[in-house]
Amino acid sequence: MKLVTIILFTIFYNIVCGAPIIPLNPRSLPIKPSEDPFYSAPDGFESKSPGDVLRHRQMNNLFGVLVIPEKIKSIHQFLIRSEDSFGDPIAAVTTVFEPYNADANKLLSYQAAEDAANIDCSPSYAMQLGADADTILTSQIEQLLAQAGLNEGWYVVIPDHQGPKSTFVVGESAGHIVLDSIRATLGSGNITGINEDAKVVLWGYSGGSFASGWAAQMHPTYASELDIVGAAYGGIVANISQVAEKNFGGAFTGFVMAAINGLANEYPELDNLINEIGYKDKLDKFRKAKQMCLIEELPYYAFDQVSEYVDGDKQYLLTLPIVKNITEINTMIGSKYLPTIPLYFYQGKGDEIIPASGTDELYEDFCERGADIEYHEDLLSEHLIQAVAGAGGAFNWMKDRLNGKSSNQGCKKISTASNAITHEGLSGLGEVFAGAILTLLQKPVGPYEDVL
Repeated sequence: MKLVTIILFTIFYNIVCGAPIIPLNPRSLPIKPSEDPFYSAPDGFESKSPGDVLRHRQMNNLFGVLVIPEKIKSIHQFLIRSEDSFGDPIAAVTTVFEPYNADANKLLSYQAAEDAANIDCSPSYAMQLGADADTILTSQIEQLLAQAGLNEGWYVVIPDHQGPKSTFVVGESAGHIVLDSIRATLGSGNITGINEDAKVVLWGYSGGSFASGWAAQMHPTYASELDIVGAAYGGIVANISQVAEKNFGGAFTGFVMAAINGLANEYPELDNLINEIGYKDKLDKFRKAKQMCLIEELPYYAFDQVSEYVDGDKQYLLTLPIVKNITEINTMIGSKYLPTIPLYFYQGKGDEIIPASGTDELYEDFCERGADIEYHEDLLSEHLIQAVAGAGGAFNWMKDRLNGKSSNQGCKKISTASNAITHEGLSGLGEVFAGAILTLLQKPVGPYEDVL
């Protein structure tokens, strides 16, 4: 299974990075966030409340999947006021999609797996036609999952949950941005038509599971006024040090390098530590991750060892007091926060990137503290396969929550050969694939019988 994942990543990298993917006039290409003034916080924004809109622009006809434009009724981007991990004000961008024949009472907050320490990999940019090729695997492809919600008539918001500093795997900052993006979306009725008291569900996989999970567990204390009725997340990054230990030195070392740099973007003490213990002739390579997106960073760092950068192995690095403290702060297991909304977990037991044991531990931790969780364990899937195999069941579960159906009380774990072949999985995948196909055929996005 690991070989399959490596081959898929390699093929995709050579396809998308070997040639331009869309023949656009250079003057029509989207502006990168690092160069786009829309992303800059205006003077005095600090006095605004979390979730307030600082800036707005309409983005119709500029979004798509690969070279295919999406036919969505309206797309809006908002620069919003939020907070970092320390409660300091930041400005982050979020993108709101309104389908044709929208149901103004339903909102999906979809957290894409950005997996990079570079603001130029942000979903708000990466989803645009003509964005750099190395952003495609995450945001543009993941849009096809969000299309299922749009075709149900749901509004969809996709936040730049790593914020202006690109703080990959920084929990509280991600939670703040997701929740404030929902606040901003629900307050945008005069622009988007959504109702301010709409029901909300959260969804994310892999890197998106991290942001979704932190938003779910911070909801009761940070944004309890939001009517979030459930959260579905899979390939769960429950323990970042566990994920780092599994991957550093292997094919997916790039994930770890992006994570360390993302944490250093938020914690100056970690950045200082890297300067102190890192080999001076390797610091530039170490920090190169801050200039890369997922597709580029994986082959660049593949099979690099910790000992190439510092005088020690990965156990030495992960047990340094500064590193240990920061990773513990940003680990969901044992966190001081606890979700009070229903949760849906899905995980491949054979996940070669994110250990299933972390999801098991998170499930046990939350259940012992009174959470309501439906956990679907896939006995055969690895990481990429489960992103698709588990999506159908997750989608059907979210649909039930938004339709007002009661969820499972307490905790329930279900193990099957594949999450794709359960009744819920099959029917949900049918809707996910139908939405993706209609999008690729450039059909108007919205409830099928009303749009076509």
